[in-house]
Amino acid sequence: MVNVGKSRQQNDSEMVKIIIGKLIDKADISVRPIISCFDSFQTRTVNIQRLSQFTVVLLGSCAEFLGISLSDNNGYKLFTKTSLVNRIYLGLMALMPAKCGECGENYVNKYDLDTPPFFHCLRCFKGAHSC
Repeated sequence: MVNVGKSRQQNDSEMVKIIIGKLIDKADISVRPIISCFDSFQTRTVNIQRLSQFTVVLLGSCAEFLGISLSDNNGYKLFTKTSLVNRIYLGLMALMPAKCGECGENYVNKYDLDTPPFFHCLRCFKGAHSC
């Protein structure tokens, strides 16, 4: 008997390593430790604690790298450190493997898509795939 759940977890684990590796390769040296400390298999609380150890300046650089806007159209700062940490966590989670609730397909939203997903969740920022 094959344990399908375990093989999916192993596949997800490999996919996460590839995703994190690609992000680290593209990121500026100052941002790499932030991405490296993220672990999608850990709880949100653990990841928030890990991300909170970095300065606002480094977190801002990471947010910019991930395409997270730091100010509104008038140039006003949008984030406190706490909200910035949460948004970076959600931004990284949005790039991790997911299972579509409609069709059941496993998919990943790529970081460097020329055309970003048309729909995305306003709560977690995960983009939809086209099913």
